[in-house]
Amino acid sequence: MSYAHDDAELVYPEISRLRDEGFNIWYDEGISPGATWRDEVALALTQCSVFLYFMSPKSVTSSNCQNEVNFCLSRERKILSVHLASTKLPIGLELSLSAMQAIIRSDHEPSTYNAKLSEALKELLPTILEPVSLPGIEAKTTEATGKSIGILPFDNRSADSANEYLCEGIAEELIIGLTKIEGLKVASQLSSFGLKGQGLEPGVIGAKLNVANVLTGSIQKSGERVRIAVTLSEVKTSSAIWSERYDGTLEDVFELQEDVARKVIDALQVELGSAGDGPLVDTGTRSAGAYQSFLLGKQEFEKMTRAGYLLAHEHFADATNLDPTFGRAYWFAFVSWTWPRNNGLVTQEEFFPPANAIVEKMKQTTFEPPMSGVWIERALDPALVPDQRTLADEAINKIRVRDQEWHGSEYMHLGNSLIAAGLLNGAHDYLDRYIQQSAVFAEDSGVRGMYGNLLFTLGRFEKAIEHFSNVYTTDPSAIMSLGTRAMLYSRTGQYAKAEVDLKELAKTFPRNFAQFYHLYWRRELDAAKGYFEWLDGQRNINPLFKIWPCFLLGDIEKGMGYLEDAGFNVAAMRALVPYALTPSIQRQVTSHPKYMAILASHGMDDAWRDELMSRVNELEPITGIRVSLDEDY
Repeated sequence: MSYAHDDAELVYPEISRLRDEGFNIWYDEGISPGATWRDEVALALTQCSVFLYFMSPKSVTSSNCQNEVNFCLSRERKILSVHLASTKLPIGLELSLSAMQAIIRSDHEPSTYNAKLSEALKELLPTILEPVSLPGIEAKTTEATGKSIGILPFDNRSADSANEYLCEGIAEELIIGLTKIEGLKVASQLSSFGLKGQGLEPGVIGAKLNVANVLTGSIQKSGERVRIAVTLSEVKTSSAIWSERYDGTLEDVFELQEDVARKVIDALQVELGSAGDGPLVDTGTRSAGAYQSFLLGKQEFEKMTRAGYLLAHEHFADATNLDPTFGRAYWFAFVSWTWPRNNGLVTQEEFFPPANAIVEKMKQTTFEPPMSGVWIERALDPALVPDQRTLADEAINKIRVRDQEWHGSEYMHLGNSLIAAGLLNGAHDYLDRYIQQSAVFAEDSGVRGMYGNLLFTLGRFEKAIEHFSNVYTTDPSAIMSLGTRAMLYSRTGQYAKAEVDLKELAKTFPRNFAQFYHLYWRRELDAAKGYFEWLDGQRNINPLFKIWPCFLLGDIEKGMGYLEDAGFNVAAMRALVPYALTPSIQRQVTSHPKYMAILASHGMDDAWRDELMSRVNELEPITGIRVSLDEDY
């Protein structure tokens, strides 16, 4: 809602009335002027469903109001203008708003005006789905219980900053291990690691993670010797429940993690049940060298760069050479090939020989992959076109019979099918359920990257910024997450923040797509076109970094050519191609005959979309999730 502050006495009653009617209204009261104010306003304007502009002689001469109108026009937001009083519009504003809906308050009796404004807003706003409350679907608690814990990455007290991988690895194993315990709520790794390095008190950490207890620690490593200090604190009193120091070698790390996990269980008086029959923390190997190489491989993999993937392959190979039974390392080796293949960084020919060899070796171990066999088989068969229909059928059946063997990945598979069908909001709900309910396996499935990209595509920019901020805070080497956050800041008009990220990104990638995107949204189009000439001449670059600029700069046909050559699977195309584009360019792209032909080649049409939506909604008594067309959200 935009208005001149001098009109507050006229506007505040409107705010109260509309809120009483159930409208969710954002306006700028309570934000201190300055850079933060500009960023918050820009983010709100970008994310709003409707921009309600109260027009008066004062508001049309207000530079803030004019800037907000222009910003919304450039972001293609729906605009509804209300003339509070007779107002002569500046010719530029009149031209800009000529095609937009407007209501003149003085033309109507108060009751008629109120009804007309409410009706106009309802017509412009998407349909609001009512929340579903079902037996067996537990609501998220807002009050932390005593049997809840957040585990932060340990502090690196070593002289070598490269030992950071061990600090994060030990904390991650504790999270995964303790998540298996029924009756104990463990904050997710992404949320906990997002607080890394902030020096927060237990009370603040507990409030942010909604937990009653916090586990922190530090590691000092010199050669093969390690000293590890661990403290479990109660949030309510900020006092230590217990603390301990361990001195030993890397070989002792496995016993240390198990000991800490057991002491947490004892301190919080959690019943172990059948989970106590075996080790709580299972790294998948008892070889310290193999485990060290595995953690180094994960660190490189999470950078999501071509160089990072190549180094990850080497580290995972070292891990499996040292321990040929280390199935978890084989799994990550496999994923570190599939991700660059899916993002166009390696060819099909480069992918299949090592990927097949890795899976064959993994099958000889006892490791249980976090993804279904169907997914793995499709990824490995060069002749098999991914069949979303079959995959959706299998996932629906697994959910219907509540099959435990897939470890919840049926929610992820069905989310992927919903993306392919163009039901992105429904896909978000299914992926979110998978992440929340299958945390142990979600950590190793790679779904978080897909989930973050989907938030961007859906325009949930604030949540997307938080997501990628957590990823980057967790692992500053994950530089691609910093690039995506820079894009989000540029997209939402938070240009100063974007420039900070771009400066840091340039240390690794002196020239990058995020810089083009920043120039584009700053409306420095000549500079953006010049930058694209450089991007367009690069080889071994993510195809999206050529596809997006073509579309944004108006060369739809050239972009379609790149899209056809890229060979994306249909779900990746649906989720990734639109997210960097404006709504009007999205419509041009997704209605283009070549785009439609790619969908048709995968059997994706409106009839199957509607059929899938109907079948998925039959699962509502089990899932509590209802799916609708994206325009109805």
